[in-house]
Amino acid sequence: MGKIWEEWKKPWFFSDNKWSGFDEIGGMMDYSKNKILDYVRNNWNKDDFFGYQFLNGLNPMVIRRCDTLPDNFPVTDDMISQHSNGPSWLDQEMQCGNIFLCDYKMLDKVEARKIDGKQQYLALGLMMCHEHMTMLK
Repeated sequence: MGKIWEEWKKPWFFSDNKWSGFDEIGGMMDYSKNKILDYVRNNWNKDDFFGYQFLNGLNPMVIRRCDTLPDNFPVTDDMISQHSNGPSWLDQEMQCGNIFLCDYKMLDKVEARKIDGKQQYLALGLMMCHEHMTMLK
């Protein structure tokens, strides 16, 4: 971690102060000194970068192609109509192999810790992903 960690070790970092928002974190260091950190700061909220982080971390171990939705994931075309191309889009995309599901049910047996005496909790989330192919020219 070296130099990056040194910049984070400001006294207020370890204090009880709370950040009021994501932008406030930006004042912790000079991102221009590190190209990777600068790229992350400018792209953390973009779909492509989310996909990159998701597939290059621990998450590839839980992503599975989905041909039918599980009973505990009652998503309908109406729910995703703003992102789809019409009725029965979800069924069509599942048949084409373009819908993936990440199920974190394996976290069910993990005991969450207490931090400062407060019990923490883990979400056993389900996440649906859609493969959108972009043709490069």
